Amino acid sequence: MLLESRPQAETPQSTLRGMPEGIAGTRATLAAMRAAALAAHTTLEIRDLAENIIAGVPAKDFRGELEAIQQWVKDNIRYTRDPTYAETLKIPHALLEAPQGDCDDQATLVAALALSIGFKPRFVAIAVDNPGIFDHVYTEVKLGTRWLSVETTEPVPVGWQPEGVKTRLEWHI
Repeated sequence: MLLESRPQAETPQSTLRGMPEGIAGTRATLAAMRAAALAAHTTLEIRDLAENIIAGVPAKDFRGELEAIQQWVKDNIRYTRDPTYAETLKIPHALLEAPQGDCDDQATLVAALALSIGFKPRFVAIAVDNPGIFDHVYTEVKLGTRWLSVETTEPVPVGWQPEGVKTRLEWHI
């Protein structure tokens, strides 16, 4: 399901939409994440937040900027699982309004923040236990010729790579 919140005068409106199951559901979720990140990255709220997050990082220290974004999301967005038997996705503005979400919510926010300050991100969905059954997603950001992970749900550094991945699906933004 996709949870959208569109800021309006005082009361945001939210909607839930069903997602297909299996690989079709994973692809639909990744497409919704891409759309949400692209829609959010040019808003003043996201741009201002990104600028505030990186304010203490030396100019042109791009890895440092990614580290700052990663740490801010870890510190300010509580990891909370989706409802049982449901896949939800909070758009970045909704996640900032109610700062709790799972990996796809956090990855979408990371992508929007990265896009807003000139990075090129992509989403990586992984299957660890069963090939083809995706159970996690995170953002990777291109830095020079390398893609670096910006994982926010685990205590790992920028550039971390998970072990034991059976299937990996990259979704470019």
